[in-house]
Amino acid sequence: MEVIVIPSKPNLTDENIKILNQFAANGGKLLVLGEGALKRNRSGLALDVGDTFLGNANYDVDYTFVTETLSKNVVRSPFLNYQAAIKIKPDADVAVLASIREPYFSRTKAHFTSHQNTPYRQENANHPAIYKHDNSITVAHPLDKMYQKYGTFI
Repeated sequence: MEVIVIPSKPNLTDENIKILNQFAANGGKLLVLGEGALKRNRSGLALDVGDTFLGNANYDVDYTFVTETLSKNVVRSPFLNYQAAIKIKPDADVAVLASIREPYFSRTKAHFTSHQNTPYRQENANHPAIYKHDNSITVAHPLDKMYQKYGTFI
């Protein structure tokens, strides 16, 4: 099974968009990270991945909660994301695989708690963390950038 990973930078050319949309329509699999499906000017989606771009996150960090579908062999506690996800509204026919819980506020010098990170709200945000649509899976977070910046170093 061939999977193309679209990195989290809105950098697709018109030719890339045509090829990738055709690839997915013909049964190819796409894994889209962060802003990777957006047009270069961030005015909307370039790829047909089953959502509508709503804009940037409200907070500096957020938390991912996996659903039962993804929970096998995955820790059920929330994952802190050091960079918040873009806000996307999934179409009605998508399967949400992970939800986002936003913090109560962004931690700043003027607004903080005694913890390193602000606690998360108890309800899911209106925009998901991960969802599946046809032959694509979209991760709203820039996982590639977060791993490069915060991942384990050898």
